[in-house]
Amino acid sequence: MVEEEEDMADGRKWARVLAQDYADRFQALACHAPGVSATQRAELFVGGLPDHIRMDVELRGPQDLHATWAEHLQHVAIVFNKLRAHHLHLKRSKCSFGTPTVAYLGHVISADGVAMDADKVAAVSAWPTPRSPRALRGFLGLAGYYRKFIREFGLIAAPLTRLLRRDAFAWDDEATTAFEALKGALTTGPVLQMPDFDRPFMVECDASGAGFGAILHQGERTLASDRTWLASYHLRGAAQTWYYALEQDEGGMPPWDALGLLCVGADWRPSAVYCSHLRAKFSMAASNLCMAIVALAAVAAAAVGEVEHTFVVSEMKMTHLCNETLVTVVNGQLPGPAIEVTEGDSVAVHVVNKSPHNITIHWHGLKQRLNCWADGVPMITQCPIRPGQNFTYHLNVTGQEGTLWWHAHVSCLRASLHGAFIIRPRHSYPFPKPDKEIPIVIGEWWSINLAQLGKNMEDGYYDDTSSATTINGKLGDLYNCSGVVEDGLVLDVEPGKTYLLRLLNAALYSEYYLKIAGHEFTVVGADANYVRPFTTDVVAIGPGETLDALVVANAIPGKYYMVAVGGQAPKPDIQIPATLSRATVRYAIGAGNSDEAAPPVAPEMPDQHDFMVSFNFHGNLSSLNRTGSPPEREQGVHHRGDHEQRVLPAPRRGGSHRALIPWGPNEAWLEPTEKAAVARRFRHGAVVDIVFQNAAMMDTDNHPMHLHGHDMFILAQGHDNYDTVRDVAKYNLVDPPLRNTGGLEPTEKAAVARRFRHGAVVDIVFQNAAMMDTDNHPMHLHGHDMFILAQGHDNYDTVRDVAKYNLVDPPLRNTVLVPRLGWAAVRFVADNPGVWYMHCHYELHVSIGMAAVFIVDDGPTLESPLPSPPVDFPKCNQ
Repeated sequence: MVEEEEDMADGRKWARVLAQDYADRFQALACHAPGVSATQRAELFVGGLPDHIRMDVELRGPQDLHATWAEHLQHVAIVFNKLRAHHLHLKRSKCSFGTPTVAYLGHVISADGVAMDADKVAAVSAWPTPRSPRALRGFLGLAGYYRKFIREFGLIAAPLTRLLRRDAFAWDDEATTAFEALKGALTTGPVLQMPDFDRPFMVECDASGAGFGAILHQGERTLASDRTWLASYHLRGAAQTWYYALEQDEGGMPPWDALGLLCVGADWRPSAVYCSHLRAKFSMAASNLCMAIVALAAVAAAAVGEVEHTFVVSEMKMTHLCNETLVTVVNGQLPGPAIEVTEGDSVAVHVVNKSPHNITIHWHGLKQRLNCWADGVPMITQCPIRPGQNFTYHLNVTGQEGTLWWHAHVSCLRASLHGAFIIRPRHSYPFPKPDKEIPIVIGEWWSINLAQLGKNMEDGYYDDTSSATTINGKLGDLYNCSGVVEDGLVLDVEPGKTYLLRLLNAALYSEYYLKIAGHEFTVVGADANYVRPFTTDVVAIGPGETLDALVVANAIPGKYYMVAVGGQAPKPDIQIPATLSRATVRYAIGAGNSDEAAPPVAPEMPDQHDFMVSFNFHGNLSSLNRTGSPPEREQGVHHRGDHEQRVLPAPRRGGSHRALIPWGPNEAWLEPTEKAAVARRFRHGAVVDIVFQNAAMMDTDNHPMHLHGHDMFILAQGHDNYDTVRDVAKYNLVDPPLRNTGGLEPTEKAAVARRFRHGAVVDIVFQNAAMMDTDNHPMHLHGHDMFILAQGHDNYDTVRDVAKYNLVDPPLRNTVLVPRLGWAAVRFVADNPGVWYMHCHYELHVSIGMAAVFIVDDGPTLESPLPSPPVDFPKCNQ
C-alpha cells in the first residue's frame, strides 16, 4: 500500500490533490478499461464510491475535503478495496503516490492548482508556421486543449480559425500576428486554482459583433475546471443582425454582454455578473438582466457549431453463422459511426476510401439546400470516390430536427456502409425530454460478398437472400454457429425512466414490424419531422424510413425481448425465408430484477403477410403543430406550370381487381393470315383489344408493330402462347382519365428525368401495379420532403380520391411507403435548385430502373441559384 509521509507540512492540500488524481484515474479506469462491464460501472459509481472521495467534474465540489493525511490514506484504501472487490487491477507505472505534482492528461496538478504541461507548451512554442489547412488544424487542436488557461482565446485565434473555412486558406500578416500571439499567451498561462465553495462565484461575459463568451471565476482566482470556460460562440448571419440592432438599446446592462449568460443560466446560479463594458456588478435577480436574457435568446439560437468526422472506408473480415465474410465498413464499425449534431450546425465529413470499390455517401433525408453536389448519388450529382482517393462532404442541417441516416449509394454496399445522423434541437423537444437516447438500426447480414450481390443483380439474378436480420449490427440469439448463439443487443433500462428510440431501417429489402414485450411506443417523429404523438404497441418501418419513439420503462422489472420481423407479400408472390431478429430490454440489477435466470418475455408479433399493420400505422401519422396547410396547386393544371401531377405506376399482377378500361365483346377470335392487307372496321368510340401472338413461322425475331393515328395501351406481354383466362389477369389497368390527359408516366429502362421550375407545386401519385411483385414500395425523394396527402388499397381515381386528401396536417416525409396493390398521393414544393434523385429503396427495384431524376431550376433571387461544384470534386476520368 501507500507509505505514510509524516513530514508533510500541509496534509490538507496533499489530500486534496491526491484525492482528485485517484478519483479521476479510478473513474477513467471504470469507464474505459477493456473488460469492465456496464454492471461493474454501475456498482462502482451508483452509490459505490463515497461523494467525499470523488471530485465532481461539474464543479459542485466535494462534500468534505480531507483534514489529515491519515484520513486521506483511509480514502485511498476504500478505492483499492473497491477495485479488489471487482477483481480490477491498476498498472503501477500509471499511478503516482505521495508526490508533490501529478502529470495527468496534459496537465500538471499540484497543491497550487492546475498548470499546463511544460512539454506540451514547448511543442506549441516550437510549432512552425502552418502551410496548409491540415497543419493549421493540428496547431489549433493542440493549442485549443489549453484554451481555458488563455483569456480571450477565441478573439486571439479568430484570424486563424477563419482560414479553415472552405477555400479560405491564405496566410497573411494578420494570421502571423495571431499565430505568434497565441504561442506567446500559451507560454505565460496562469496556474488555475481549485474552487473554494465558501466564496462567491462570478460570471464575466464579453461580446462584440463577431462573437460572445463567458467565464466563471472567484475574483482573483481563475478556476481549474473545464466548466470555467462557460461559452464561446461566433455570430453570423441573422445573429449579427440581432446584435447590431440590440447595440442601439440604451440603459441598463449592455445587451451584448448578456449573451454569455444565455449559455450558463440554465446550469449555473452565480452570485454576481460582471460585464466587459460597464465593469459593474449586477444581481442575478435584476429585472433588466432577465429581460436582456429573454430578448437575446434568438441571438443565441443563431450561434452554430462546426462538426467534423473522418470516415475511413475499408474492408475487414467478420465472422457470423460459422462463416468468415469480407465486409466493407466505415472506421471498422458495423453499423458505422453515428453523426450527432445540433440544428443549424455545419458538418464536414472527410471520406478516405481505402476499399477496392468506388464509393459515395448519401445523407439520407438531409435537404442539402443549394448543395446537391454533396448528395452523394454516383453519376447523377457526383463521380464516385475512387479507391485510394479522398473527398470531403460539406453539409448543413439548418431547419431539420430528428433522426436521419447516412449510407453508401453504390449498389448493395449500403447494407454495411450506414449509420445514424442525429439532429438535436437547439432549444428543446416538443415533448418531455427523455432520460436517454438510443439509436436502433435494423439491418441485414449477408454471407455473400456485397459487391458480388450487386453484380448478380446487374446480371439479372435476383434469388440471393440475406442470411440474418440484425439490430445494431448484432444477429441475436435466434441465430447460432454450431450451437453457440450469436450475440444480441442488450438495452439496460431503469424503472420509470423514458427512452427515446431513434429507429432506422437500413435493410436492402424488407419492411419491419417492431415490438417490445410489455411496453408501448409513443411515436413523436418520422424522417426528421415531428408528428402528433400517438401510442402503439407495434411500429412499421420500411427501408429508408426513420422514426422517433418514446418508450417508458414501466413494466415489472425483468427482461423483455424487442423483436423485429420482416414483412413480405403473401403467395403467389415468391416467398423468402422469414427475416427476424431480437434484442433484450433488461431492467437494472437491484430494481426488482432478482431472477437473472428467468427467460425474457417475448411479444406476440403480427403475421409477416399482414400488410394492414403497415397501412394503419402509416395512416396514423400526422404533422405536429404545422402552421398552415400544404401549398395549394392551381386547379386544372396538370403539366408544366405552377403545378404538375404525375402518376408513376409500378405494374400490377393477379387477383380480382376493378377493370378501368371497358371491354368489348366477350368472345375472342384468332385472326387468319392473308396475303392481301387485312381491313377491319370499327365504330367510333369502340374499345379494341388486340393480342399480337408471335408464332415464329418464318423466324423468331421480335416484331415492332406500329399503329398509325392512334396510341395503344400496352397491357401485358409474355413469352409463350397467349391464354385468354390466365393472361387477362396480368393486364396493367391503371386510371384511364390520367392516361387520357397525358398524366401517366410511361415506364422506361433508362432513368427518367423531369424538370420543374423553382417554386412549382408538384403532385405525384405512386400507383403500385405490381407486375413483378406486390410488396410495398418505399419511394425516396432526395433534397425535399413530401406531404403525404392520402393512400389507398386499389387503383387511384382522380375524382374519387382527391376528396380524401389531408390538407390540414399531412405528415412530411422524405420516404413514402406505397401500399401493396394500392397508391399514395404526395405533394412537394420544388424549391431546392439542383439535380435530385427519386427512387424505390428496395435495392432490387432500383437496380432494375425504378428511379427518376428531378431537375429544379434556379430561383429568381441572387441567393437562390445553385452554386458551382466544389473545386475538389471527384473526377470521373481519374
